[in-house]
Amino acid sequence: MFLADTLSRAFPVIETVNDEPEMLNIAHTISKHNLPMSEKRIMQFKRETELDPELQIVVKHIQEGWPKSYKKVDNSVKLYYKVKNDLYINEGLLFINEKLIVPYSLRRDMLQLVHEAHFGIEKCKRRTREIMYWPGMNSDIENEVSQCGICEKFKKANSKEPLKPHTVPFRPFEKIGVDLMDFGNVSYLIIMDYYSKWMEIIELANKCADEVITKFK
Repeated sequence: MFLADTLSRAFPVIETVNDEPEMLNIAHTISKHNLPMSEKRIMQFKRETELDPELQIVVKHIQEGWPKSYKKVDNSVKLYYKVKNDLYINEGLLFINEKLIVPYSLRRDMLQLVHEAHFGIEKCKRRTREIMYWPGMNSDIENEVSQCGICEKFKKANSKEPLKPHTVPFRPFEKIGVDLMDFGNVSYLIIMDYYSKWMEIIELANKCADEVITKFK
């Protein structure tokens, strides 16, 4: 179990899920069969993929076959050639494994979305690598975070909090600790009673705020 570190710092009666709803929706169930994004966002990705000259070369090679020689590949898509066996198209969207390939015109939006909660460079990289891809993505994330004025201002304030003692409540479920965890491909809501140490483990369909709130009810 991976509860001690988080629960030992959990002081509010209930910890709310504080993350970007759209990012969570994309992150936890994105696959070639299921894209829980808004229809508007899906159509935007399809449209921009069709308009992206670089991605259209990739699409053509996926449909018609890649050149046998790396030297014959257009310079703009040589990075895709190295992973050509992992590329596929699904309903107008381009994927590498189960990661959505982001058209050039939407990369700025995705960087802002990933960094909306002002996580550090490594956490932003880790979150982004799980769900999307474009060449040079890591460098773009590093630049986005390092140039963020808010992060620079509060850098010292974001130091890791030490473990703190807490008062033992008088009644069961007077104070609880809450966390989310993944095991295999399943997400869970973990609730621990500070009084009795009783633990509830509840399976989640996804980790968006609406699903977590519903399970609390």
